[in-house]
Amino acid sequence: MVGNAVSKDAASTLKITRFKVAGKSLDIGVNASDVAENDIKPGDKVDLELRVENGLSGNSDPDIEDIDVEVTILGIDDDDDLDLDASEEFDLDPGRSKTLKFDFIVPDEVKDARNYEIVVTADGRDSDGRVYKTSTRGFIRIEKATHGVHITDLTVSPSLMTCSKRVSVSVDIVNRGRNNENSAKVKITGETLGIAREELFELDKGPSDSDFTFENNYLFDVSCSAPKGDHTITVQTWYDSTLDETKTATVTVGDCPDVTVRPQGGSVDVQVVPGSGSPTTTSPVRFDTSSIKGLSDEELLLIVVLAGITVILLLLIAIMLMMPKKRRRKKKRTTKLAGASATAASSVSASPQEGLGAGVSAPHRSRAAARSANKKPEASERLSMKSQ
Repeated sequence: MVGNAVSKDAASTLKITRFKVAGKSLDIGVNASDVAENDIKPGDKVDLELRVENGLSGNSDPDIEDIDVEVTILGIDDDDDLDLDASEEFDLDPGRSKTLKFDFIVPDEVKDARNYEIVVTADGRDSDGRVYKTSTRGFIRIEKATHGVHITDLTVSPSLMTCSKRVSVSVDIVNRGRNNENSAKVKITGETLGIAREELFELDKGPSDSDFTFENNYLFDVSCSAPKGDHTITVQTWYDSTLDETKTATVTVGDCPDVTVRPQGGSVDVQVVPGSGSPTTTSPVRFDTSSIKGLSDEELLLIVVLAGITVILLLLIAIMLMMPKKRRRKKKRTTKLAGASATAASSVSASPQEGLGAGVSAPHRSRAAARSANKKPEASERLSMKSQ
């Protein structure tokens, strides 16, 4: 048949002739039910081996080309499938076979005492477009240990401490056992660094539970007396006062580098001298400063003086803007006083007696205007009275 159709004798032409899981050979067939149960636990590496064969043997039989093999473990990763693919497609001449090897790590998120199905499929086509397919299946059984407070990740930062004397220890922990752990503990020590801390926590056994994992980041101030060189930080997990797992990490204590800056005319030499634990090779780094103009003391003083003059000028301008208003008020007041003096003078020329009265009543209008208008008339009136 042509195109995407499967030929009638596909099962007899493209074959899976070997299927091994974790060292155990399993039966071949789409309905096979063999189980590999070799004490396989979460975190274990499992090897799979397959042999694929072109069952055609005649000289005129076609090659099977672009053969692709896929392996799927159903629902093993927190109910999600785990897919394994061959690195590349391959061709098989009539009567030839190829052995393929796969491996995977059993996820932590598996259920205890469960058989997980493994499905293997292989397909290819010949030069005429005929498609050939075959498949088989088997099972793998996962058995969890009674306890398993497992460290999935340990990170220490920085790995080299120089100027900073603080170190961060990040720990990720998961429950690989079949029981809940109500008295789990993590213990972090680094005797030569003056580090010591422990913390109690709980772990649930179910992958879907919120406390199935534990994560935390710890900060430590390293003792100033810590000697230079490599130091070991140890992380341990415990359950019910029983040590379960131990992991270590290395951190190096070194000197803070010395930096020397030396001006050299139009450039600056920077010499970095590493401390212990750092590379010993040193080399000067030169920065060209010819394009950067600095300021002398005289130039800086000139800038300050100019800034002060600018401020003074701005103040003078502000004062000048306010002056016309004051002048207008003064002019208006002078005009008013002049009007009052004229009125008083006209009263004196009309009648000396009335002028005297105007001098007396002037404070009602303006004391200053009264004095200005009546000072001389009062003196002349006194002379007149004497002559009479």
